[in-house]
Amino acid sequence: MLEYGYVKNIRSRHKGIKIIAIILALVGGLHNLSGSFVELVLPNFGPAQGSTGSFNNVFIGILAIFFASITVLATCFIMCKPKIAGWMLIIGAFGGLISVGVVYLISFAFTLTAGVLCFVISSKLKR
Repeated sequence: MLEYGYVKNIRSRHKGIKIIAIILALVGGLHNLSGSFVELVLPNFGPAQGSTGSFNNVFIGILAIFFASITVLATCFIMCKPKIAGWMLIIGAFGGLISVGVVYLISFAFTLTAGVLCFVISSKLKR
């Protein structure tokens, strides 16, 4: 009977950690999406004024949207496959930081924290 209560207590703590990871990943992913759209749209106002080199900015913006979609997609996997979601969140965090830069710092912190929490959840589930 005591063992059952211990297992029930661990499962309830995991559920709380999963909810926190989902909220952090969702806020980070949506912030990343907004930052990637800013990265995609704002640098392209330069060609209207005669500057060149906007193709690289478009590619970086599309790459940032790709990493943002990985982050949002990883939110769906947190409950059932936390280890896969953790890897996806960490890849999305570092990829977004490289592609967007300073705009992504807040989202990087949220997404990386959610990825680490996913690894904590998966390691505690094995015990």
